[in-house]
Amino acid sequence: MAINLFAEIIIVTNSETTRKRIENIGTQVLNDLGKDSSCKRSNVNFQVKVCPVTNKREQLVIGIKAAKTELIVLADDHVFFKPQFVTDVTSVFEKPLVGLCGTRKSVRRQALKATTVWGKYWKRYWNFLGSTYLAQNDFRARCTNAADGGVNVVSGRALFVRRKIVQDPKFISKYLNERFLFGLFGPLNSDDDNFLTRWVTKEGWEIKIQDTYEATVKTTLGQQHKFIGQCLRWARTTYRSNLCSLLTDRTAYAALTFYVTDWTGRKLDNPDEISFSFALSVDGVPVKGKEPVNRAQKTIRTI
Repeated sequence: MAINLFAEIIIVTNSETTRKRIENIGTQVLNDLGKDSSCKRSNVNFQVKVCPVTNKREQLVIGIKAAKTELIVLADDHVFFKPQFVTDVTSVFEKPLVGLCGTRKSVRRQALKATTVWGKYWKRYWNFLGSTYLAQNDFRARCTNAADGGVNVVSGRALFVRRKIVQDPKFISKYLNERFLFGLFGPLNSDDDNFLTRWVTKEGWEIKIQDTYEATVKTTLGQQHKFIGQCLRWARTTYRSNLCSLLTDRTAYAALTFYVTDWTGRKLDNPDEISFSFALSVDGVPVKGKEPVNRAQKTIRTI
């Protein structure tokens, strides 16, 4: 079976001690894989770099600047690829206008370390909540992208992007210095995937979601206390990112074909009939419009 053949593997960590440990492990793994005739170990450029601060954006920029291939995979440290993941996703970029591609996500169940039956159910309950969140985001991205080519955000867990986009000095400068609420707060560390999605759209590139079996990324979920913290962060992100897309950036109004709302909306042909609800607790709350939008008119577009 063919396996993923990366031209380069660049890992960015936050300390010299960790760098040496990862370098030793990675080199051993690549040497073991090189014993397989289908693997060309000598062609893999394996690097481990150190970022002086624990900051995802800073770390990604270090890796991005070191990359030399035309396509770059940006991935978290807790994702697992299928054997033909690279081959399957790179086919999307045969279309020259595609600049960014997202992948399908699936949860990798971890072993339950609980001493009681109720303890196991309790852990499974939180794992289920995390799985549900991931699944609904995945489904929404696939549907909106199939409808008109748009997407609310390409998940930063694992994505493909053209090198020319992310190595642009203008992108790097804005990426490392993103601020919100009219520049009063920042720079941001979170929301890196939201920023990248908006930037690619603004620059006129197309975005695709590769929804296939081989393009599926397995990922692990955090424990209970981490999941609750993630929910709080996601709640803040929703308002911050949506307001940026709708009020500050505004690229979506020209780029999207159908809808620009989070839950409900009408077509943009007539501005007097636009309705927004910003994920309020009740669907169909209009901000601008002559009548509420009911559940039957739920949107296929999310920003």
